[in-house]
Amino acid sequence: MTTSQVLTSVERIAIVSEERWHALRRQDVTASTVAALFGLHPYMTIGELHVEKSGIELPTRAETSVIRRGRALERVVADEVQRERPHWKITKASDYLRDTKRRIGATPDFYIDDNGRRGVLQTKTVASSVFKKTWIEAGGMPFWIGLQCVTEMMLDDADFGVVAALAVGDFEFSLHLTDVPRHAASEKRIRDAVEEFWRKVDTGMPPTIDYERDGALLAALYPHETKGKVVDLRGDNRIVELLEERERLNDAVEHVKAALEACSNEVRSKLADAEAAIVPGWRLTFKEQHRKEYTVKATSFRVLRCARERAA
Repeated sequence: MTTSQVLTSVERIAIVSEERWHALRRQDVTASTVAALFGLHPYMTIGELHVEKSGIELPTRAETSVIRRGRALERVVADEVQRERPHWKITKASDYLRDTKRRIGATPDFYIDDNGRRGVLQTKTVASSVFKKTWIEAGGMPFWIGLQCVTEMMLDDADFGVVAALAVGDFEFSLHLTDVPRHAASEKRIRDAVEEFWRKVDTGMPPTIDYERDGALLAALYPHETKGKVVDLRGDNRIVELLEERERLNDAVEHVKAALEACSNEVRSKLADAEAAIVPGWRLTFKEQHRKEYTVKATSFRVLRCARERAA
């Protein structure tokens, strides 16, 4: 196999403050978002990344409790790894790795010294139920996390990488280690994808839109209409296909809604004024639910309406 390329344009920049760290990350495609270039990131699309790196301000995502948990337990995960691999010397990473030529960046969680062999350690905390579904049942570590580790190894020129996942349950937790070797072909694919990404951003090309996931992005990009503006789509065959498919799906949804309501009503009739029913294999209740009064804040949003023109 071809050996991995040593990148000579990588700088190690000390992280002196969180503000400085965020400023550095804004100018690069970072290891944590590389998977978006391949449509494999669960929380970010390539369209969102494109818009972000173009300098367009989007609504700030609130820090979730899952992210806070990961930060709070980062050291705990490293300590558990140290218990399992006592011969390793594990140190917290305090620098930002930046390929200035390709504009790729990474912030490893920890570095590993294994008797002179250099490694990077990526730590993750995952709810046990989520770990079972997205790691065990899926056949292993999520690919986007592997790409993150591969990118960190590439920028650090590490000998190896390890992803440590701490599966956290109600009463216990368990550590799961996945070794990640250097892989020249994967590293080249990442470099090529980042180069193509920046080419599109720098030349002002429009972002690639994931029509299943980028609804919120489109709403943020085009929150208001331009008064009086009309776009001529008479030569666009795809728009006709889309409108016909939308009409078909809307009719199907209405049919399913009606069938669902009829089914639910029949179930309600069987319970009548009972608050619960005994059904083998099911838990069935029919109780009153009280909701407090609240005031909805004023807001504005664009509404898409599609209707066929009727023949005169």
